[in-house]
Amino acid sequence: MSILDRLNLLIRSELNEISSRDRFRSTMSDVESSLRDARRQQIELRKGERQLIEEIKSSRQKVDLWEQRAVLALKAGEEDLAREALVQKNKTLSAIEKLRDQLDDQRAYLKDITRALEALELKLQGTRMQSDRRSTPSTSEQPLNDESAWDRELKRRLAAKGGDVPEMDSSDASSVSPGNERTFNEFDRMADKIRGFEASIEAFQELSVDDIVDPRRKELENVFNRMERQKKTNDDLEDLKKKFGG
Repeated sequence: MSILDRLNLLIRSELNEISSRDRFRSTMSDVESSLRDARRQQIELRKGERQLIEEIKSSRQKVDLWEQRAVLALKAGEEDLAREALVQKNKTLSAIEKLRDQLDDQRAYLKDITRALEALELKLQGTRMQSDRRSTPSTSEQPLNDESAWDRELKRRLAAKGGDVPEMDSSDASSVSPGNERTFNEFDRMADKIRGFEASIEAFQELSVDDIVDPRRKELENVFNRMERQKKTNDDLEDLKKKFGG
């Protein structure tokens, strides 16, 4: 089970309805463990983001270098050598496009992990608060299962975080509050997006079904890709010739 799936289950779970003290402690331990794992993944994602940015910068420098080499070869009358330099330049440009796509996916994944962490941390804080109230006998406080009390605390914490403050309906304590429902729906959207991202990564590591059913399709794609790259190289070479009057 992925980190996002674990967070999804914990966010949707009713922690306050666990009656057994041992089970409650075990569940809280699972929550804290999942938070630690998610934070570690968050750190790795940020590290990966920085590495991708550096790779893109380095690749851009290589693009400039290969173009300079192509110009140098063309001026020296080495057209074939200039063509080879342009081939390398275009290969590097294609690699940059893939890196940018990977960076976009990485940033989206990081954003959703961060939002999921905030949601679970908020739920954990609220659960601990109600657990503390349960262990402190007081007739002046509201019952622990009073949904309006939980909603008010959720509203206060969201306001403190600078987020949208949901409208709570305290007249129906047995129903799910609009704020909580909105949070659950939003997390479902994020979880679906991340599962799709994870599936796409796995797909890169395996041979696709289309390739198995129609191996000729992959072969044709490779042929046309080579033709397209060759055309791009020829066009670039002609542009250089025009630029330098060759």
